[in-house]
Amino acid sequence: MPPNVAVQLLEERSPHAFHFTPKVVSWREHELTRDEIATARKISAISFGSCSFTEPVDDLKSLHLL
Repeated sequence: MPPNVAVQLLEERSPHAFHFTPKVVSWREHELTRDEIATARKISAISFGSCSFTEPVDDLKSLHLL
C-alpha cells in the first residue's frame, strides 16, 4: 500500500468505510483476507504504538469497532 493510502486509512473517521466478515476486512476499495492479515502480523505488523492508552480505544469505540 502506498504511504499516502496508509495515512488515509489511519485518518479514516467514518465507520461506514470499514466492513468485516469472517474471511475479509475491507476499507473503501481495499480488502485483505484473513490469511493476508496473518502473514502481515508474522512478518512485519507486530505492534502499533501510541502515547495514549485510552485515545485509540475511544477512537475504536466511536467508530463502533470495539
